[in-house]
Amino acid sequence: MDAMSYKESKYIQPGNSIAVFDTDFGRIGMMVCYDLRFPELARTMALQGADIIFVPAAFPAGSPLPPRTDHWDILTQSTALYNTVYLIAANQFGNVGRENPFGRSCIIDPWGTRIVQASGREEIIYGTLDLDYQRSVRESLAVWQNRRPEIYFKNVIKNHYLL
Repeated sequence: MDAMSYKESKYIQPGNSIAVFDTDFGRIGMMVCYDLRFPELARTMALQGADIIFVPAAFPAGSPLPPRTDHWDILTQSTALYNTVYLIAANQFGNVGRENPFGRSCIIDPWGTRIVQASGREEIIYGTLDLDYQRSVRESLAVWQNRRPEIYFKNVIKNHYLL
């Protein structure tokens, strides 16, 4: 993350591929905390069949900036809801260098409901993921069937937005 006066690229090199892979309990997508700010990444993972997206994070409180707990809550919840996936976000807690991640790790279901959320301290959380429930949410919302990528992408290329 090179934003809000922090130059993460000074210490970390960005990846060059999308991490989606099969496991015994479902297809998994992996992203890090700053990736939550790029909805295209989570959507691409969902389009590649991700049932669950894991987000290991060091999402800081924002001091001296305004607190970013609201951003964490909105970004994690909307990522799960927009993509009808389970999202498991594990945020660090405590002093990490000059930053202070605030915890609040969470598990969010495909309906966008927080199954469980840790408080602002070190804590272990548990939740149940039901992929049959996920399928029923996807069927009832029908967003996957009603998508119109031929229009979205045509307009992006035609108008040169964000290219």
